Amino acid sequence: MDGLKLSPASCISAASCGGPVFVAAAIVFRAFRRTDLEIETDMAVPKRKVSPSRRNMRRAHDALGANTYVEDKDTGELRRPHHIDLKTGMYRGRQVLTQAED
Repeated sequence: MDGLKLSPASCISAASCGGPVFVAAAIVFRAFRRTDLEIETDMAVPKRKVSPSRRNMRRAHDALGANTYVEDKDTGELRRPHHIDLKTGMYRGRQVLTQAED
């Protein structure tokens, strides 16, 4: 393979370089030569540092909101909306849970 003198500009078609077999061998030789010089990485590495502005814009929706509470119509106690009132066992005007006897 030391006798190969192939430059990208010299071969426009396979016929001008001695046929498709010669071109295929030259391409394989170039591929082997290129992989010897490259350093293989196992993970993706970003090209540039993420700026604080871009980082903070990405995190703008990550904040946790405060829990909402509504006042129960019957008892006046605070409870989460769409949840059972644990004191009375009522949900949407129906008795869902029965209170345990002490």
